Amino acid sequence: MPSAEERAFFDRIRDEPADDGPRLIYADWLEENGQPDRAEFVRLQVAIERLPDDDPRRSELRDRERMLREANEARWSAHLAPLVTGWEFRRGVIDSVSVDTNQFLAAGAAIFELAPVRKVRFFDVGGRLTKLVQSPLLSHIRELDLSGNDLGNRGPILLSKSKYLTRLDALDLSFNEFGDKGLEALANSPIFGKLESLQITDNGEFGVPGLRALANSQYLSELIRLDVSGNYLSDAAIRTVLQGPATQKLRRLLLHGNRLGDSGTAAFAESLIFAKMAEQDRVIDLRRVDMGPTGARALAAARYLATVEALDLEGNSLGDHGLAALAASEHLTHLRILSLKENRISDDGILALARSDLMETLRVLDLTGNVLREDSLDRLREASVAHNWQRQLQLIVDSHLRTRLRPFGPFGGYFHRPLP
Repeated sequence: MPSAEERAFFDRIRDEPADDGPRLIYADWLEENGQPDRAEFVRLQVAIERLPDDDPRRSELRDRERMLREANEARWSAHLAPLVTGWEFRRGVIDSVSVDTNQFLAAGAAIFELAPVRKVRFFDVGGRLTKLVQSPLLSHIRELDLSGNDLGNRGPILLSKSKYLTRLDALDLSFNEFGDKGLEALANSPIFGKLESLQITDNGEFGVPGLRALANSQYLSELIRLDVSGNYLSDAAIRTVLQGPATQKLRRLLLHGNRLGDSGTAAFAESLIFAKMAEQDRVIDLRRVDMGPTGARALAAARYLATVEALDLEGNSLGDHGLAALAASEHLTHLRILSLKENRISDDGILALARSDLMETLRVLDLTGNVLREDSLDRLREASVAHNWQRQLQLIVDSHLRTRLRPFGPFGGYFHRPLP
């Protein structure tokens, strides 16, 4: 069981989640108190988190991290395991757990004494939500995950009345089938004044009224991440989010699986939120948003694309004209990963791409689900090698084409792997 001194470390780690300092001081304390493997594990995970994805040291550090976990995880989690259904190490400590609601109500206090837990995912909430929102134990939780519990409007309405959620940083209410009334309850509650992240993925019941309340909320002023993907929202609903005063701090807005269409895509590409995502994440995800050639042209004209390194356009209707517009964009100067899966592209679009400057930077290209000939794909490969013979384009295509492609380049062969 943790000592009083160790629990003091837990409190500081829980209260300062973005700061590595408390974790590294804790690692020093672990080493001084006869737990060198545990100390090394904390330092390793902190170091890995700081490294860029393409840093060559990541592989070696990951191998060592895995060895330490496999050798010690059962011992490190022995006291916590009977109380939860799952746990996750994040930057060296267990700060995320999954738990049955009844178990939490019966013995939840011990969870926060045994580890610096910030995030709790609840299973089988059902009719126990009324009792859960009245539990003082919720005051320990900074990230609350109630996804997949089919709570309906009753869920967010009850949460908005709880006096124990005032320290909440993140809330996940995905897959709960609530509508405008539920979203309005969230938006109009002062309980969520510190909320930075809200996930309301795949609810499918709310629209303009709920999103207008969210975007104009006087309480959600700290929101920096909003996930509304998979809700089949209209162009008008998305514009409401883009234009609201409460959403101007957003640095990430996840929109895939909605009906933006061409005009909604254009509005997003011109928004301040798009600019922030392009600069900070360098990833834009516009899968299945009903984008056609006109939307692709608007996207290609967005000056903020200059910093984007990964662009996922799966499941739209770009066609050859849309791909040609992207290929001709003067702003896509750093693109490394491009998914054009299922976009009604034929050989004419591939020819435009092969002739473009995109081939100078592109490293991974997914063309699965389009009607293409082997010769067109070979032309892409040749164009890639012409720009840089030392590397090969990782081309993802349908299996019936993959087996018939000819090798190219000085090393021959080709690559096939999922998009990272």
